[in-house]
Amino acid sequence: MRKSILLIFALLFVLAGCQLFSEKKGFEITNLSLSQEEGVTFQIKVHKLEISENDIISYGVVIVKEKVNEIEDLTFDKKDSFLESENLSFFLQIDEENYQTDYSLRAYVKYLDGEEEKYLYSESFEVFNLYSLAKESNNDFAKKVVRIVEEKK
Repeated sequence: MRKSILLIFALLFVLAGCQLFSEKKGFEITNLSLSQEEGVTFQIKVHKLEISENDIISYGVVIVKEKVNEIEDLTFDKKDSFLESENLSFFLQIDEENYQTDYSLRAYVKYLDGEEEKYLYSESFEVFNLYSLAKESNNDFAKKVVRIVEEKK
C-alpha cells in the first residue's frame, strides 16, 4: 500500500513537472490597446515555431471587419485587409465611422518553403471594437471616442 502511494505521488510529480516546463509553441496577438494616434496598437508574441528564423519573410495580421466566431473565417481568402511588418509591433488606424465596428484579427507568419512563399496562421484570434476599448481607457483619444459614439446615440 505504501509503495502504491509513493508511486502515485512520483507519477503526479513527473506529470506536474512536464506541465511546468513544457515549452509553449506558436504565436499570438498580445497587448491590444488603444493608441493616442487614433487607432489600436498590438504585438505578435512568438513562442516557438517549426520554421527556421532565416526562412521568415515577415509577420502579419489578417483583418476582418466583423465579429468572427470561427477561426477558419480569418484567412487571406476572407480578409477585408491586412497589416504586414518585419517586426512584431503593429498599429491599426480606425476612422470615426468605424468606432463601433467589430474587428477580428489573426496573426500569421509569411515564410519561404524552398522557393515557395507560404503562410502559417496562429491558432487563436482577437475580436474588439474601438468604443469598448475606449470605455476601459482614460487617455484623450479614449475620451474623444466615447464622446463621439455617445453623441450619435
